[in-house]
Amino acid sequence: MADIVIYALLDSHRKVRYVGKATKLDKRIYAHRRTKPWFRSWTILEWTTSEAWEERERYWIAYYRKGGLFNKSSGGGSGCEFTMELEGRRKISESNRRRQHPHGWHHTEAAKEAISRAHLGHHRGGWKFPKEGCEKISRALKGRVFTPEWRKKISEAAIKRCIREKALKVGRWS
Repeated sequence: MADIVIYALLDSHRKVRYVGKATKLDKRIYAHRRTKPWFRSWTILEWTTSEAWEERERYWIAYYRKGGLFNKSSGGGSGCEFTMELEGRRKISESNRRRQHPHGWHHTEAAKEAISRAHLGHHRGGWKFPKEGCEKISRALKGRVFTPEWRKKISEAAIKRCIREKALKVGRWS
């Protein structure tokens, strides 16, 4: 059964820049959106089985390699061909040394004050709708009959909105 997808990430010129594999494509694409600033869209190259995915990923990486692929390894999940430069190791080491505190990063006093000022008036539940606004809506809806046609129209609009939000989350935007 084909349960693994081999996918490609494309840049703004619709050029394949990265080839990868995933079992949960939506979560993987969402993760890429945060780490790859050039990433604009994606496409599925093929579905494959858990026995054959390494070979198929290597094939697609080799196929697109001449076009300027950003993959550091030749695929197949090993990643062993990639060796980091000494400068990169030094930077990571310095960054990790700053994170020795068991509770993570701490804000400066000035940052704490700025955050406090930014949250003034905001309560735990977020922004509160004004009482006058609630009363106005309540008066407007009192006695209103919601017909089956109206309910169906509202339901369809909500479904379309959910699908649109899901598509944006996954990464199909222009």
